[in-house]
Amino acid sequence: MNIYVGGKLYEHQTELRLRFDCGDIDGALNARVHYRKPNGDVGSFSGTVEDTTPTGHVYFDLTLTGQFSVNGEWRFWPKIGFTSGSAPGEAIRVKIYNEGE
Repeated sequence: MNIYVGGKLYEHQTELRLRFDCGDIDGALNARVHYRKPNGDVGSFSGTVEDTTPTGHVYFDLTLTGQFSVNGEWRFWPKIGFTSGSAPGEAIRVKIYNEGE
């Protein structure tokens, strides 16, 4: 599992892009970015397929203050839709801090 290596992320932060390197995802139709919060809750955000070959990327723009609503270690992973089904990508661990930490 990968670890996020950017700057600190804070609870209720906005204006952030989570971008995943997915390799060759030729034929990708859509994508979602799934998450697991520190409290065990799971869900997903609608993602965007940025490019598909030779190094495909999926991203999600964080724009609402309630999207990072719990501090602690989150896990995020892309899930890419194809005509024949879907494929999950590798998860990353991201620590979300309280403001002021």
